[in-house]
Amino acid sequence: MNLQSKVFILRQYERYCYQISLFITQDEQQSIKVAQSALLELATDPLFFEVSQHEQLVRVRKESMRSSLRWYSENLSKERLTKQPT
Repeated sequence: MNLQSKVFILRQYERYCYQISLFITQDEQQSIKVAQSALLELATDPLFFEVSQHEQLVRVRKESMRSSLRWYSENLSKERLTKQPT
């Protein structure tokens, strides 16, 4: 499959990926970065482009949630480190 075909497929899931990441991160700018990260991860998975559309949607959902939760946990850790107990 050529690059143009892969980009076309990934663009179909761009908004869905962003919506999931926005719901979890509650931050528009960060959710853009998280969605990009998730889509890039999917782009490097050769099996993603071989499965059905339904399976692609499931994989997009899982990767979006995984990337968003990774960001959330990292952000939560940083927040805890900056708060000093009194």
